[in-house]
Amino acid sequence: MDAEGLRRLQRYIGKRPQGQTDEEILSRLEEEDRKHGLTPKEWAKLLVPLCGNAESGLFLRMQGRADLRDEAPILIDHTVRFRQRPEKESEQVVILRGLLPFVPEDDRQSVLDKALASAAWFGAYEVAKFLVEQGADTRVESNGRGLAELAQHAVDTFGDRRVLDMLMTLA
Repeated sequence: MDAEGLRRLQRYIGKRPQGQTDEEILSRLEEEDRKHGLTPKEWAKLLVPLCGNAESGLFLRMQGRADLRDEAPILIDHTVRFRQRPEKESEQVVILRGLLPFVPEDDRQSVLDKALASAAWFGAYEVAKFLVEQGADTRVESNGRGLAELAQHAVDTFGDRRVLDMLMTLA
């Protein structure tokens, strides 16, 4: 499939223009697969909007068709780079659980640390807690800011103290 066709499918998955269900999305993707023969790398790229929207159900159904070896760090970044409603954080954790086994061992620490910095910035408590449990370094800095300073952004912007409070108990 060409790059523009892949982008159109990503938009379709992410926006669900007519309020499509997961089943309707999968049906459309299978139709495109029959027409164009989507590769495992292309299936991985189709996971981007699911990661960004924290749609774990459809992610889990599609991930088996994707080659995640090279894409897992990028997909993890997409999973943690937006502020989600607190009730969506558990879905982010499900996606992260599905991606972490595909992160190369020599990249694992940096991927965990970068994701933790994003989770702190956006105040994603469940995500931050999961990443710390997986070995993310709570002394990580991002752009010269420590985690507490990043978590303070979530307090100031979103009124969400959960990550900052968690970090204070770990100190």
